[in-house]
Amino acid sequence: NLVLVPELELGVFVSTNAPAGGRLSSQLPQRIVAQFFEPRRELPEPDAGADLSDFIGAYRGQRRGHRTVDKLMAFRAGDLQVGANDQGFLTLAGGAQTQRFVALGNDVFFDPDLSESIAFSRDARGRVSVLHGAYGHNNFDRLARWQTVQFVHHVLMVLAALFAWWLFALAFTRRSRRRESWAGFLARYTSFALLLAWAATVWLLNKDMLQAPPPTAVQFAHFPTELGRWWILSSWIGSALTVLLLACLVPVWRGGQWGLGRRLIASALALASGLFVLLLAYWNVLGAPVLG
Repeated sequence: NLVLVPELELGVFVSTNAPAGGRLSSQLPQRIVAQFFEPRRELPEPDAGADLSDFIGAYRGQRRGHRTVDKLMAFRAGDLQVGANDQGFLTLAGGAQTQRFVALGNDVFFDPDLSESIAFSRDARGRVSVLHGAYGHNNFDRLARWQTVQFVHHVLMVLAALFAWWLFALAFTRRSRRRESWAGFLARYTSFALLLAWAATVWLLNKDMLQAPPPTAVQFAHFPTELGRWWILSSWIGSALTVLLLACLVPVWRGGQWGLGRRLIASALALASGLFVLLLAYWNVLGAPVLG
């Protein structure tokens, strides 16, 4: 952590070689200023009526995988959550504790408890895009809702609910009096195979990521693991089955196969599965490109 204070003719550089050193490198410069220089300035009181919505959202550290499979490490680290409380403080959650910050103006905030500052940058459209200085000297990109870890969990919950609903519909709803076409027959059995493929992908991926000790960037450099080969294969199978299910539903709708309820549920299932495929592509799961 390098801190320069021209007004005090002071420069402080702190370097540590272990994760536990982050607390030292982030707090030592502020402690030196507080101990040996002028008293701390008076801080403005938080404004309970201030609109802090521009800053609220999920953020992810810039030091992460972008184009390779180690992007999945974000699932273990989690996303940084910026919010606001009813007292007018900006809150920061993602570490061992939740910090609160008072606004100083110009998108700069100060934590009066730990004597730490954070700042935000805006893009060309004036939207907050980057958080600077959280937990030491790190920078964090602001995430769209669909880029968050939480969004993946929500899609998986929707998929699970739709699969359960679909199996219930097949078991307890009446079939159309018309004879089922090849498209309807293929769509039904494709949906069963799709359920198995996604269940295998999620289970194998979760088991691989939660191994002890947890995977690191070095281990990802030697990817794939034994389990990794299997969840890569199952993710490709699930993606292919999703395309097949969507293709089969076109003649099912045109020919009036099944009842309306079955067609709607099957279509919702296929669309949710397609969204899951797009998320797998975003998280570099499909094909799992490696570091080297």
